[in-house]
Amino acid sequence: MVSEGCEETAVQDLSRSSSDEELLGAQYRVLRTIGQGSFGHVKLAKHLLTDALVAVKVLEKRDNPFITSEVDIMKSVDHPNVVKLFHVMETEERVYLVMEYPGGGDLLRHVLQVLKLQEEEAGPVFRQIVSAMHYCHESGIAHRDLKLENVLLDTRGTVKVCDFGLGTRVMLGEELDKACGTLPFWAPELFQHQSYDGHKVDVWSLGVLLYCMVVGYLPFRAGTWGKLQKQVLSGRCRIPPHISPELQNLLTQLLTVDPERRPTLEQVLGHPWLRQMEPTSPQPSRTPPEQPDASIIRVMTYLGYNPEEVRDALLGRTFNAAMGTYLILLQQRDQEDWGPSCHGRHPLPGPPPCPSPVDPSFSTVLPKTVSAPACHPATFLPTKHKRLEGSRKYTKSASAPSISGVSFTRGAEREMEPAAVEPSLPSGQARV
Repeated sequence: MVSEGCEETAVQDLSRSSSDEELLGAQYRVLRTIGQGSFGHVKLAKHLLTDALVAVKVLEKRDNPFITSEVDIMKSVDHPNVVKLFHVMETEERVYLVMEYPGGGDLLRHVLQVLKLQEEEAGPVFRQIVSAMHYCHESGIAHRDLKLENVLLDTRGTVKVCDFGLGTRVMLGEELDKACGTLPFWAPELFQHQSYDGHKVDVWSLGVLLYCMVVGYLPFRAGTWGKLQKQVLSGRCRIPPHISPELQNLLTQLLTVDPERRPTLEQVLGHPWLRQMEPTSPQPSRTPPEQPDASIIRVMTYLGYNPEEVRDALLGRTFNAAMGTYLILLQQRDQEDWGPSCHGRHPLPGPPPCPSPVDPSFSTVLPKTVSAPACHPATFLPTKHKRLEGSRKYTKSASAPSISGVSFTRGAEREMEPAAVEPSLPSGQARV
């Protein structure tokens, strides 16, 4: 028999779920789930007023020590190679980040499809990743979870670094003491239980990421925690002979065991291997100007927004419905995705093809309304390697990562259970 207290709790949970559903449904039609993380999940959705596809990252507030930092970072960053935040919504239980949906998949998926990238292809992609992280480091932000899954591509091949769920702000020279990230990309100092420089940890992770891109598998692979630790601390990994001398030199610098000897990202951008690559065309910044674009304001007026409210939202960087709609329209204009109807009486772009059925868990779609707040999107894709969060004591409650088909259980020298896929690579194949 269910007690009255349990019944009351169930009713409250159902009420919260219904309220959250209405909050999203007022402005977004949720299509399906596209990602699952330690503290939430990501859904693909359509912005009802513009028909734009967006990603909605749903963050659970309970037991999430990083939520404030992630929201703060996403509100502050603005770089063409970092996924763009549009709108933030908040309820008692959750925070919704509505962000751009690049649409081209993640880098891991691309590498697995082609086995490994040729240097001519890897160079421009890696340059964009480094450019984004150089911007973050200059802004006092450490990512702490750089990996192939957290690098998205749009349909034009432009890089979008995403998922700042473990990101943090750091002062110059400040040392951190929380061991977090994804185990195969851990720097040596994390295995040594030392305080560390968050920027130097990112540099090591970029070295692992670049190695995976051009070789096709992880530089350090082992079946136990202790063996992996020994490999990483040795800093020795095999670089295949097809890698050019310039790239070998860059990989060696990035994967330097001593963090003090690792290069800064400014130095990485000046490395001969990256300098010889043809730079990609600069992308326009989407930061709202002091004077909003008049054509977008006209469109928003047509949609029912008060122009002054839009300007106030942009000036105050409120990330509310007005700011979110403005940023979505600005992105559509930059991508020339407005369609011929924009120049006529009806200024809305045509609807894109629906990629999937509507998510039944968010089936309620309310009538279009301008007054309801819009979601602020934050995109991240499903992870192949689970992250580690928490203190250096490696508490059992943290998630366990997997490396090359080997499941890792946290704990020093603990043997790890093999997964269904063998860690060794079949002849002619590469696996990350």
